[in-house]
Amino acid sequence: MKRIKPKVYTVSAFLLMFFVIFNVNAVHKIRYAPLATDEFLLSVKNFKQTSNSKLEFDAYLQDTNPTLPFELASMQFGFLINSAIYAGGTLTVTIDNTNSGLNAIQKITASPNAAIKTGSQTVIKLASGIVRAGQGTIISTAVPGTLITHFIITSSVPFPSNITPDLIFTSSTSTTPLYATRVAEFINSLSTQLDVNIGIANAIVNGNPILNAAPTAYAVTGSGSFCQDGLGLAVGLSNSDIGVNYQLYSGETAVGSPVAGTGSAINFGNQTAGTYTVTATNATTSITASMTGSAVITANPPVTPDVSIEASSNPAATGASVTFTPTPVNGGINPAYEWFVNNVSVGTGETYSYIPTDGDQIYTKMTSNDTSPCLTGNPATSNTITMSVSPGTGFSNEKAIRINIYSTNKAIYIDCPIKIKQLSVFNMLGSVIAMEENVTGLRKINLNSFPNECYVVKVVTDNNVTTQKILLK
Repeated sequence: MKRIKPKVYTVSAFLLMFFVIFNVNAVHKIRYAPLATDEFLLSVKNFKQTSNSKLEFDAYLQDTNPTLPFELASMQFGFLINSAIYAGGTLTVTIDNTNSGLNAIQKITASPNAAIKTGSQTVIKLASGIVRAGQGTIISTAVPGTLITHFIITSSVPFPSNITPDLIFTSSTSTTPLYATRVAEFINSLSTQLDVNIGIANAIVNGNPILNAAPTAYAVTGSGSFCQDGLGLAVGLSNSDIGVNYQLYSGETAVGSPVAGTGSAINFGNQTAGTYTVTATNATTSITASMTGSAVITANPPVTPDVSIEASSNPAATGASVTFTPTPVNGGINPAYEWFVNNVSVGTGETYSYIPTDGDQIYTKMTSNDTSPCLTGNPATSNTITMSVSPGTGFSNEKAIRINIYSTNKAIYIDCPIKIKQLSVFNMLGSVIAMEENVTGLRKINLNSFPNECYVVKVVTDNNVTTQKILLK
């Protein structure tokens, strides 16, 4: 039969050896046609790191020719493995046959011998009892085959981080190290050794995991801003791994409890203003790693519209038009206004003008078009202006310019449509108690500290000098 020479490893390696020998006794004559060398598959599967210093895996044998029964005669394992994985500690190898598919006679009961280090390799031996033809296990044709045994490799110190065991079967023709990989079946009641083709055909190692690997770094999500009176923003992770726990931090402070990985994106819930990071911890090995980036959350204050209005004159003379002008706060580029007189909507626009009557109440509602996401209290309602309308005392100069002079609420009002060069108020003794120069429009003279009596108002324009008595009230 064809033989394949073993690969030569230039890296540091050690040999795990599982040796199972079953003696052949030609007692029962079972006639099988010889099998081809590729009609079985020897494989290692189900790698699992169960602590930072323990690695476990399964060894299977499968009959790949369902038309011909495969009765196991004997077998032995030889493994090359990276010797750096136990970092100078003591290596222990055990087996667990709880789920082994070998029959009761063939099932392995012995434990591996203590490891013997020879240079860069370690030899571990394992032997079983002897069976006769007809007592061998019929190997399963179903994938992955019959479970031979479960291996447990333990180091007295933690495995180094991010290292692979580089496990591979030894060649069936190997003479050093000892106990090359071999498989034999009963053919015509004779134990017949079969070719073992390492790594490419019928002796394959599936896996070779990274031991004590740092958790995969995923991106922290959730940066942005929110309104101060809101619930904050959701902070999460773009992806996660099963068997890894993820802890959210705000600065150096842990936020909530760790969240177990699901194999997809995870969410830590809504968070308020701050800078958030995530640390991942492998639940088995306790190896930690920081996730990529951070979530920076800012809180924006609420934007509240407000508006106030002013009247062009109040008090106003009977029949005089009054214009109301708004002053907006947080109104946006183009706020909208709706005007109300005595709680009745009377129009829209940036200003409102009309002839009021005494006691009218005027206000506006402003609808802001501010684009802030934190806009609140929209629309805003202005202050209410109650109009005071007085008939007053009016007179005209020679050019028909009407000047209104009246008093109310301890004040004298002078409404003149042209420029007043000088405005004077005299008491009954002829003393000047108030004076203004070069003014125009509605003027208000406060006389709160003066008694309610008769006063003389003198108005000087470019074309006229006018005096008028007025009773303060």
